[in-house]
Amino acid sequence: DFDALPELACVGIRVRAMSVGFSELRAEYRSGGLHLSATVLIAGFNPLKLVSPADDALLALGSSWNYIFEGGPLPWRPEPASFYQEGDSSSHVVKVWPAGRDGSDRHILRVVCREPGVQMFTVRVG
Repeated sequence: DFDALPELACVGIRVRAMSVGFSELRAEYRSGGLHLSATVLIAGFNPLKLVSPADDALLALGSSWNYIFEGGPLPWRPEPASFYQEGDSSSHVVKVWPAGRDGSDRHILRVVCREPGVQMFTVRVG
C-alpha cells in the first residue's frame, strides 16, 4: 500500500512480475559527491492453487491421497536450502506431510485418513 510509506521514506517503486522467475532491481541516487545505491532480488510466481483432486476428496479410513498444488513461491535463489513445503491439520483426523515436488512449480502433499471425520488442512510453501 503506497498510501502508507515507511517513516522517512520519500518515494516508493511499484513493480509487477510479468513472468515466473527472479529479477534484480537496483536503485541509485547521486547528488554532488553523494552516491547511494541499493539492490533487491524480486521473485515472481503464480498463485498457489489445488490441481488434484479438482474438488473434495473422500478417503477411506487408513487410505491416502496425494494432493497436488501448482504455483506458489519457488526455492529462493540465494538460499535454495531454505525452501519449504508443508501441510498442517488442526486435528487427528488426517496426517499431512510433503511428498516431493513434480516439475518446477508443482508441490505434492500426502494426506492419510487416520479416523472418521471431515477435515481441512493448511498448506504453506515458501
